[in-house]
Amino acid sequence: MTIPQIKNYTEKEGTTLLPEKFSICPQLSADSDIFYQYIRKYKPNARLSKAEGKVIYDNTLEAEEYRITVSDSVTIYASGNISLNHAFASLVQLTDSNGALKKCEISDKPDFPYRSFMVDVGRQTHPIKYI
Repeated sequence: MTIPQIKNYTEKEGTTLLPEKFSICPQLSADSDIFYQYIRKYKPNARLSKAEGKVIYDNTLEAEEYRITVSDSVTIYASGNISLNHAFASLVQLTDSNGALKKCEISDKPDFPYRSFMVDVGRQTHPIKYI
């Protein structure tokens, strides 16, 4: 289970290991170093495969939408750097303690174009029209 929950998850037969590195397309400026820092922190016994994962920019996806295909290797399709970070966060949560991932296909995007906001009415009141 991931937090937030993934919209579409189709499990396939078998498992694979996380790749030891990702090849990231030039349209995205993200870096996979943070992903591997999380793996080392939360999955310290994870083994990594020699296979190279791929990150592909897909301009047909909506903002913050991503797809992940886990077969013998891992391929991430991202609409931008934010969606790539969400994809990496999902992979961290789906990886078991040994670095294994179930083969699967994932697609996810946020329900709303914003994550959240808060109006502090306890210290500063606002008229209803303003809100």
